[in-house]
Amino acid sequence: MKKSKALTVSVAEVALVVLAGCESLRPAPAPLTLGMSEADVTKLWGKPDHVTKAATSYGTAEQWAYESGRGGSHYAYFQNGFLTTVQQ
Repeated sequence: MKKSKALTVSVAEVALVVLAGCESLRPAPAPLTLGMSEADVTKLWGKPDHVTKAATSYGTAEQWAYESGRGGSHYAYFQNGFLTTVQQ
């Protein structure tokens, strides 16, 4: 009969493996200021997970969606490249 070697794994090692697969897990977003450019928002919040664009009578409108990985999402809304609304 072969003897099997015992496998010892720490809780931290298991947590690291589990969290490594959570790409959308992000820290709470930094505060934004209305009027910021898309580049300014990208510097603070990073690239959005989803972008929805629409042509309106006022120009181009965009919704940037950020998945928090904590059961909620955060949104940044732009009109002609400038931040008009933030939803957290």
